Amino acid sequence: MSNKDDAHKWRSQITTTVRYIVRMRGYGSIKFGRRDALKAIGGATAIVATMPTKAISQGRRKMRQFPPFELQASAADMLSLRAGVRGYATDGVGPSPSMVWIKAANDTMLAVGVDSRDLEFKFEVFTLALETEQALAHRVLTAPPVKLPDDAPEMMKQWASMPRVAPKPPADFKPWPFDAWRVEVLRRAEYIIGDLQPPPETFGNDPVAQNPARPGEVPPEAWAACDVAVGLLFSGSGGKRLMVAVDWMPFNLIVTQDEPAIVEFIESCATIDVEEYVKRLA
Repeated sequence: MSNKDDAHKWRSQITTTVRYIVRMRGYGSIKFGRRDALKAIGGATAIVATMPTKAISQGRRKMRQFPPFELQASAADMLSLRAGVRGYATDGVGPSPSMVWIKAANDTMLAVGVDSRDLEFKFEVFTLALETEQALAHRVLTAPPVKLPDDAPEMMKQWASMPRVAPKPPADFKPWPFDAWRVEVLRRAEYIIGDLQPPPETFGNDPVAQNPARPGEVPPEAWAACDVAVGLLFSGSGGKRLMVAVDWMPFNLIVTQDEPAIVEFIESCATIDVEEYVKRLA
């Protein structure tokens, strides 16, 4: 087995385990994989991932264009965000939450977390996942156990053997900041590019940079690209806004009402009304 295959084997095993811990067991913010070390070059990040798809001719190199990665949520759950929301709360360890709980109409609890997709070696993308508290609990408690190889690290085995606990919303919720609002989905292209000169200061061999761009504006020198739904934007009267979006750090969220931070994030995004978004996915 080549070093690349071996690295991908362990990456897949660790990814499977951490997904199970973070999304299925609710143990908060566990960080792995990507690093923030490349943010200095336009918000890029060095990561690892698996397999190519359709190639688009881009001069001497063919850019690989992957199918879009959309919000992982039912139409009903997405549309329920348009009215009746009463509050929200963040859940996780450290400054970046790993989950947001939204108290929707009729006291329905919606859990907003992060889902991921490995596209190819060194290319992974993240989107939001929405589900009700009941759906999340059912998925956690009925999920098959994670199977790790006998030679897996002991730490991975210990994590995989932890008892299943369905995440619960916190006791304290912030009041919903709007009387009336609209909901938009934030979509952007993400792409990787290599042969970085000079090479950035980061870990590993032959690093690549992963950058955002508005859909349809990926530069021709990109190696691979994918359109991703990366967040939700709630806008009320008087210019007040709340953004829930994926962070560059895997399985972490950005939850903010800070207008400069929102403006900076959505600069590379296209916005689409949630109702129109649901229609397009139907």
